[in-house]
Formats: sequence, structure tokens, C-alpha cells
Amino acid sequence: MHMKVIRIFVIIFIILPIKVFTTLADDPVQVHLFKSNIPPDQIAEKEFIPFYGMELLIQHRIKHTVFAVQIKGNQNNQDKNDDWIPLGTGFFMRVEGIGICGFTCRHVIQRAVQAKKQIYMGIDTDQGYSRFKCKPIYIDPKYDIAVLHHGREGEEIIRTLHYCYTPDVIGESNSLLEGRAVVIPGYPLGLGIQEDQNHPVIRMGIIAQYAGKDTFLIDGITSPGNSGSPVYLLKTQRLIGMIIAYEADHISLMDTQGRIAAKLPYNSGIAKSLTGEIIAEVVKRIPNIK
Repeated sequence: MHMKVIRIFVIIFIILPIKVFTTLADDPVQVHLFKSNIPPDQIAEKEFIPFYGMELLIQHRIKHTVFAVQIKGNQNNQDKNDDWIPLGTGFFMRVEGIGICGFTCRHVIQRAVQAKKQIYMGIDTDQGYSRFKCKPIYIDPKYDIAVLHHGREGEEIIRTLHYCYTPDVIGESNSLLEGRAVVIPGYPLGLGIQEDQNHPVIRMGIIAQYAGKDTFLIDGITSPGNSGSPVYLLKTQRLIGMIIAYEADHISLMDTQGRIAAKLPYNSGIAKSLTGEIIAEVVKRIPNIK
């Protein structure tokens, strides 16, 4: 009896953990997460990410692809909460001939540009959370895309502490199959950057509809502040889109005569995203910085 108990103990607490650890170490997804210098396309076609890999994928890569788009607020009062005004989300993309750029929505920065406000990208540095000045180098009003550049001083910091995708890992539209899971990191409602900390909010959803156009729909909640959030296909980790809006709905309030007295807007839970192919197309059009 005692020998059986000992055998069971050895199997459960010694052999099985060793087997799991070996599997984890041999899994190319896991190896890539801990060795970020391995090109993403080496694991782009992996069909299945185990449950333990999903958390590591988010923690070690996806969270580090985004930055908060901000402008200065009221820095003359004692309240530190309004020192910086969040505008939306951006993500890093390495562009040949330019270096690391930030992609976001045109409408995120439009008012700041019109008011000639300095735009900042909030990123992690070895000294903690910091903000770098940036400027738009390309704006595409048709697709609601803006490309930001931070200047050469931020290049090394971003390269070291953040994950930058390259155009070759942008997903094609044939991967936009209804029901596939997606991950959407960002700063909805200004969350994730309180007290000069960088903790982007991770949201998930599924592709709800793709009708062969420039945009597709996601069954997943996005909010103001998510504009510019990248959309990653969980299955292959490819960048397949960028959040540009959510579909608003409303509740009608009726008066005693049965007439509509007011319409209260609310978030329908359906988000709209540009396709990755549109992002890739814009990348090709970005002019070189002289």
C-alpha cells in the first residue's frame, strides 16, 4: 500500500512537472516569448497556442507593442491626475528607411494637430514611464491612419524595452475568419497610465464579420481610448488590424403618448477594425524622413 502511494506521489509531483516543463521548453511559441530576437514569422503558422502560452504571449509581447498617445494637460495645479490628457492608443511598427514608427488613428490626433499641440507617446524606459515628443509624418484621411515619429533619441529605448512588429508579419485578409479569437491591447477610457505607470488594458474578442472590404467587425467591447489599438490574431500572433471605431446603438425612451422622447446611446459591443492589408499598404506609402 505504501509503495503504491509513493509511486503515485512520484508520478504526480516529479515526473509530470518534468514532462510539462520539457514540453514548455520545446514549444517554439514559448521559446520565442523568452527570446524576443527570434523573428515572429518563424512561429506565425503555429496552429495552437496552449493555455500556458497564452498568458506568456500577452505578458511578454503583446503588452509591449502599444503606447499611449497624450498631450499636456493642466500642469499648473496640485492635481496630478490632469497633468496629461490621454487621446488614444498607438502601436509600434518598424519601417524600412525610417526606423520605428507609431501607428494610430487620424481622429486621435486631429484636434491636437489643429490646435498645434505637442503630441507625446508614453513608453517604458529603464528609468520608468516616460513620454517622448513625436510628430505626424504621414496622415491618411481615407483610412483614418496617422503615423508618428519620435525622433532618433527614442529609437534605442523603444527597441530595447518594446516589441516592434515588421510589415512582413502583417496578416492577410484570408486569415479573417469569423469565430477566430483576437487580442486588443490599449488604453480605453484613459486606463492603464494612471500615476505614470504603463499597464495597458488587454481585451479579447472574436472576428464577427468580414465581408471582403477594408474593415471587419469584432464581437468585443472597445471604448474611447481604444482607437489606434492593434488587433492581433491569437492563433498566429499576426497583426490583422487596427481599431478605428465601435458601432453605437441607442435605447429609445418613450413619453406617455408613445412617442420617442429621448435616445440614450450605448456601446453595442461591436468594434470596427481596419484590415492588416490596409496597414501594409500605408506602410509602403510613408515618405522617408529627410
